[in-house]
This record gives sequence, structure tokens and C-alpha cells, in this order.
Amino acid sequence: METNKSYIELITRYFSGEASGTEMQELADWVKSAPVNRKIFDEYRRTWLSIEGSSLEAAVNTNREWEQFFEKRSENKKTSRFFILSPFMSRVVRIAAIALIVLIPAFFLYLYFTPAHTEKVIAERSMTETILPDGTQVTLNSGSFIEFPNRFDRNIREVKLSGEAYFEVHHDPAKPFIISIGGARIRVVGTAFNVNTHVREGCMEVVLTHGKVALYYIEKPAEQLMLVPGEKAELFKGQALMRKSINQDENYMAWKTKKFIFSNKTLGVVVHDLNNVYHTDIRLMNGSLSSCRLTATFDNQTIESILNVLQSTLDIGITRKGSTVEINGHGCE
Repeated sequence: METNKSYIELITRYFSGEASGTEMQELADWVKSAPVNRKIFDEYRRTWLSIEGSSLEAAVNTNREWEQFFEKRSENKKTSRFFILSPFMSRVVRIAAIALIVLIPAFFLYLYFTPAHTEKVIAERSMTETILPDGTQVTLNSGSFIEFPNRFDRNIREVKLSGEAYFEVHHDPAKPFIISIGGARIRVVGTAFNVNTHVREGCMEVVLTHGKVALYYIEKPAEQLMLVPGEKAELFKGQALMRKSINQDENYMAWKTKKFIFSNKTLGVVVHDLNNVYHTDIRLMNGSLSSCRLTATFDNQTIESILNVLQSTLDIGITRKGSTVEINGHGCE
């Protein structure tokens, strides 16, 4: 009985327009949990509509009294002009106002009492940005997709990811954010990090920018791996293993920022990164070319501009054959 009393108070707050979003979600969960709860809610809704409808009817029927008041005012101030509703318009306004009383609660009933449905955002050939229902910002690399409910429930925010994405999670300590990738889970409260499920076959990678995340497998929830900014975790999905290390890849975000920092990197590494980010097919035609080294920074430049820099910096030749770019040269020792 005490429990019902608290929810009856919540119903009152809901119909008076004082309930918060969290309280409305709590009320929705309670209504859906048992038929008797829905019956209680419906009874209070009918009572509320009856009371509000009668009050509005009484208020609108005083229109003639206002007309008389305005007429008296007009006698004193001939220059004053007032707009008086005709009986027909008065009735139209009355009906419209009563309709609003019915429709507004019905809208919130639909919003909170109907089951959530799943939405899917796919980045096919280019980087795609989206905002989740809680305000979390997600940037998807091409060839990636994310699935999420059109609204999160009261206890958890869970999404499914395939591919590579950068998350800027909206801070909400009461509702953890969970990324599901097969049997692996990434649990956060509010932070920013990069996830790549396509590093190589059977392996995914998480690099933390700021905040804190916990990684675990659903079959081993107690065995969690915590990351702090600057750390990287590799998860081997087939073996349910995790490995943590310091992130040494300065260009892990280049797919999003198009900014590269190559500090004495081999040409093999440079070509690998360029192919991943620009989705090109650059090939080293001489194996010894991969050991040539480059120190350079590129900030949001086109692939053509970068190739020109490589050609002028290193002793190489570049030939384009259709969609393939061939790099030729004697190589480096």
C-alpha cells in the first residue's frame, strides 16, 4: 500500500506537469509492470480529465462577463479597442483547449509506455557522425555501424558496435554506458575513447583519450581491465583474453582528424596508415623501400598532396595505374 501511495503522488505530479523526465520513466516502468498498476493510472487519468475539462468549461463560459467588462471600459475610453470572441469562436477555443488536455498526456503516454525500438546508423563509404538519445556523440569510420535503442531505459545505456568509432560519452553516473561487441563489453560513465573492432582477425582495440573505462567479457564480468588516458587495450575475442599497454600510435585518430605525425617512421608504416585512412591502394614495388624513414607532419591534407611530399622528400617514383598507386625506387638499407 505504501508503494502504491508513492506512485499515486507521482501520478499527481505527472498530470500537474511537475514530473521530471526521470520520474516519468519511473512511472512508465511501474505502469507496465502489472495490469493493476495500469488500471490505477487509467482511473486517475479519467478523473483528472474530468476535473480539468469542467474547470476549463467554467473558465471559458465566463466569456460573457468579460464582454460586459470590456463594454464598460469602452464607455470610459472610446479610443480603446478590444477583441471579443464570438459565441462560435468561444466554442472553438473551448474544444481546442480541452483537446490539448487529452492529447498532451496521450503523447507522453505513447512516448514512455510503448516499447523502445532499435535504430541503426551505417557509415558506408565515408565517416559519419551521429548523436545518441542521451547526447553521446559518436563518429563512425567508413565500413562501420552502430545499433542503439531510440531511448535508453532507466538503468543502462547499451549500444552495439561493428567497426571503428570514436565516442564522446555524455556524463551520467546513474546510468552507465555499455558498448557490446560480441561477448566483449566496454563500460564507461563519461569519457572519450576510440574503439576498433577490425584491427585484425579476432582482435579489437580500445584507446582511451580521457576519463576511465572498464573492459570485460560477458562470461567473466568480475575480471575487468581498467584503462586510464594514454593506455591501449587489445581484446582477443576468440580466447576471451585482454592485454593492456601504453599507446604508441600517435596516429590512431588520423581516420577522424586527418592529422598524421610521422617521427622517423618507416615508409612501410606510413603507407599502411595512409591506406587505412584514405582507403587507397598504395603499394611499395620494392621490398627494401619499406625500411626508408620519414619525419613529417600532415594536417588535413589530400592524399595527392601527401604523395607529392613523399616523392620530393624520398628518392622514390610514383606511378598511378587506375585506383592503384605504385611507389618505385632503390630502397634504403
